[in-house]
Amino acid sequence: MKNNRKTISQETLKTSICQISDKTDFRLKQKGYHAWQSTHEILGIITEEYWELQEAIKNNDKDAIKKELIDIGVACHFGVACIDENTLDW
Repeated sequence: MKNNRKTISQETLKTSICQISDKTDFRLKQKGYHAWQSTHEILGIITEEYWELQEAIKNNDKDAIKKELIDIGVACHFGVACIDENTLDW
């Protein structure tokens, strides 16, 4: 079976990682380095961003879709950092 999907360049992948990293830095400067305290808090943030992504998709707004995907990436990035820093009250 032939795969007709386009490929993504390494440069484009690096750019997207930088966009998520830059937005993470922006949010940390904006809101501070206060860790999330539970897996439920992580889920709540990601769920909120998911619903915003869903709305952007319904509106077929490419710029808003990208923004929300970056926001989800930031939430995932920070959630992993909180787990690695052992800040969660499991």
